[in-house]
Amino acid sequence: MNPAHPNLARKTLRGIGVSYGSAVLTGVMQIATTSVVARMVAPHEFGVLAMAQLGVKLASYFSQFGIGSALIQKRDLSESDAAAAHVLAVAAGIFFTVAGVFLAPLGRGIFHSDEVVWVIRALAVTFLLSGSAAAPLNLLRRHLRFGVISAIELTAYAVGYAAPCLLLVLLGHGLWGLVAGNLGSALVQLCLYHWAEPVSWKWVKDRTVYRGLLAYGSKISATGFLEYITSSMDSFFIGRYLGPKPLGLYTRAANLATTPLYMITSAVSRVLFPAFSRVQQDTVKLAQSYRDSLTLLFVLIAPLGLSLVPAAPQVVRLLLGPRWAAAALPLAVFGVTVPFNMAQVLPGIVLDATGTLTRKLHVRFATLAGAGALLYLNRNAGIVVIAELMLATSVVTFLAYHYLVVRQLRISWSAAVAPMLFGACTGAIPLISITWLNRAFPLSFLPALAADAVVLMLSYVLIIAFSPFPVVNNALSRMLAAARGEDRRIPADHRSRCLAWQLFASARAEGRC
Repeated sequence: MNPAHPNLARKTLRGIGVSYGSAVLTGVMQIATTSVVARMVAPHEFGVLAMAQLGVKLASYFSQFGIGSALIQKRDLSESDAAAAHVLAVAAGIFFTVAGVFLAPLGRGIFHSDEVVWVIRALAVTFLLSGSAAAPLNLLRRHLRFGVISAIELTAYAVGYAAPCLLLVLLGHGLWGLVAGNLGSALVQLCLYHWAEPVSWKWVKDRTVYRGLLAYGSKISATGFLEYITSSMDSFFIGRYLGPKPLGLYTRAANLATTPLYMITSAVSRVLFPAFSRVQQDTVKLAQSYRDSLTLLFVLIAPLGLSLVPAAPQVVRLLLGPRWAAAALPLAVFGVTVPFNMAQVLPGIVLDATGTLTRKLHVRFATLAGAGALLYLNRNAGIVVIAELMLATSVVTFLAYHYLVVRQLRISWSAAVAPMLFGACTGAIPLISITWLNRAFPLSFLPALAADAVVLMLSYVLIIAFSPFPVVNNALSRMLAAARGEDRRIPADHRSRCLAWQLFASARAEGRC
């Protein structure tokens, strides 16, 4: 964060802190719920749910016309803009709910499953629920009220998802317990968002207001649609050509890898988008914020992702149970994929915040065509090969997005490459340490898992407090200073030392210790 904008930087860091805390709690609840449900629900039923969600999520990118992002990105927002956005989102939600109910039988022909039809019809109701909640949610984001959003999301997951899901699963209705959780969470969020940020239902007669929102929102929808297609083609090919059981194994492995890291990244991204939007005209400050954010993202996420490579069998056995052992190999591949997959978020946010969407669409078209061709040619190769192809797609997509931002913000190539090198170095610490530990000291299941966790925690202590990289230390120091609302300038003779010494020496120089 750039100290030249201390108030915005401090609000942004506080928003990230609140969102991150909420993400951690939500992630813990989600993993705990999954651990219970996976022992009582067969991979086949998870596969049917994943099939239904493919179509529903695909349509969801058009169900709101990108209205939420338009509300955040628009520099001067009037009451008419908010009212018009709400009307558009609700109308789209009604339309797509009705369309989902009537078009659900197409799922039978695509996935060769009768069960998927009624699941699609039930999940189609989420279009109406999420569309009705879109305007108040994104107004809260625009106003940086992330504490309220976090509290609502925690409540929605605990009350709306976990409670009905676990109840129905315990009663023997596994698949419909998963469906009820999705509907319940959306309903609770709808009620609480409107309570926290009431939105006018006024019909706006001025058509230019609608056109202004749709001009930006339509590009966001198209980009999101292509991103979802690219990221979901693997599930489509597995569901169509390999069946629901392999799809259930694959999606559970993906869920284990992405849930904690997605929670962290989404917590950061929903804060950074409005923050970057506010400084979109100042390329110097935006470039500094982007470099710091990308560096910290790779440094903090790569160790957790790469630690899954050697620890995958123990993680699967602990969280899913012995009958899910075949999910361990794809989980190991996802451990490498996730840092790049999550890193796509930051350059994507910069391109969205600055309204540079055409080139982003070109990248998505190219990666969609390439990934689609490779997946089709390898459609019967198995879930591990498909996971490896998605790894290659994630790396290429991130590099393309990053290249666009580097050119737009005029970042030097050394600064552009540095975050990935730092991530590789920090990720190698737990990867090599856990691999060596497992080979040198073969332990039983629980002691091995505990040892892996200890190694990962020690790795983070070394990375955060004693990193030898000045760029990483300075980014961490600026983040901490912005969180305290300080304009901290690091003395030149302290910049090459570890963060722990850097902060101590800086405080000592200021007479605080």
